[in-house]
Amino acid sequence: MIQDNRHITIDASSATVFHLIDTMPNKFPVYALLETKPFLFLRLLLVDGFRSAWQAVKIKAPVDELKFEEGDTLGPFLLDERIESRKYFFTLKSFFFNCRTGYVMADDNTSTILHFDLIAENPNLVEKIWWFFVKPIHGLFANKVLSNLKNRVERIECE
Repeated sequence: MIQDNRHITIDASSATVFHLIDTMPNKFPVYALLETKPFLFLRLLLVDGFRSAWQAVKIKAPVDELKFEEGDTLGPFLLDERIESRKYFFTLKSFFFNCRTGYVMADDNTSTILHFDLIAENPNLVEKIWWFFVKPIHGLFANKVLSNLKNRVERIECE
């Protein structure tokens, strides 16, 4: 089994954190530059190959206007579990890697602990090799995603 769990404490309720994630077009915000179509193409190319990357960038609407609802997909990602103020999870079934990834929120008095999990059960040899090379990049991006979400939520709370 491959697992990666990152977490951060956010000074806001889990309902506020969930609402932000739910209303953001990009559920995994890293850097604005990486959300542009050329970089989105490269990111999806590394995750699921040329076909998924090409289909994602062919969409006429700009990337920042894409909305997810349960059952929707972007490339290889499928939103499959959305529990109000508790969980927001995707399934990834791709050429290189199959896993579940997303957020779990836990209330901690006046704050929320936001977990960003990645779980691959029974990975094959290709998935283990792919994870060995991608894990350092995933770690950097996962930490940046959590930091961005924390900053956005706490900025909303201050307004």
